[in-house]
Amino acid sequence: MERISGAHPLFQTLFNLLPRSLLGSGCEFLYNYDNHVELEWAGLRIRPWGLEQQNGNFDLNLEICDIGSIYHCVLKYRTDLFDDDTTALLAAQFRETLLAIARSSDLIDVKNVNRTITIAATFTAEPIGPVIDFWRRRFMLPGKTVFAPFNQVFQQLLDPGSDLRTTREGSSVCLVRFDDWLEKKETGIDGMLSALKVAAVEFESAVKTAAQPLIIVICKPAEALLWTLF
Repeated sequence: MERISGAHPLFQTLFNLLPRSLLGSGCEFLYNYDNHVELEWAGLRIRPWGLEQQNGNFDLNLEICDIGSIYHCVLKYRTDLFDDDTTALLAAQFRETLLAIARSSDLIDVKNVNRTITIAATFTAEPIGPVIDFWRRRFMLPGKTVFAPFNQVFQQLLDPGSDLRTTREGSSVCLVRFDDWLEKKETGIDGMLSALKVAAVEFESAVKTAAQPLIIVICKPAEALLWTLF
């Protein structure tokens, strides 16, 4: 795989929660926000002067810093990939999700509930299993990860008895890579786009048939496909 010097080799999106216990009083200096906190350093009483943050190193990066009485959020994004309206919508949806969780009367202790993550993918996804297990242990979340057979996304969505559709206490996840929907006989931009359009319509229909909450992740296609289409 070719290494691109201007991109992180593993991921291009980042969610970073910075706890006050880790940063201490230094978090007062990290972000430019309206604060009136006074600190004492080496016998001097000082007031932080917020710094403008550097440009992000990722395509999309959400940082949340525990200031003490509030959580300060900074959303950084590449302007050649995202416009202001899109990122504003992402921020608004994230805020609404947090508010819905805070207002919910059905909050439970997730550490006492076994959660199954069922994954159906258009490619071999088992290598991410150890990563998921690591974060389960890190956050002390009991449960297991189940992988559907290779490239059985449509079958899992349409079969009422499949692992994906019978997951109740947990999450059902579909990992989709567009180039996995293309056959070798399809050549040229028009042929590829036509095939992808048909596959997308069929996928939407299968998702509606499943009629249950799903996490759908659109994964990065092969570089060759990107060069062909764009």
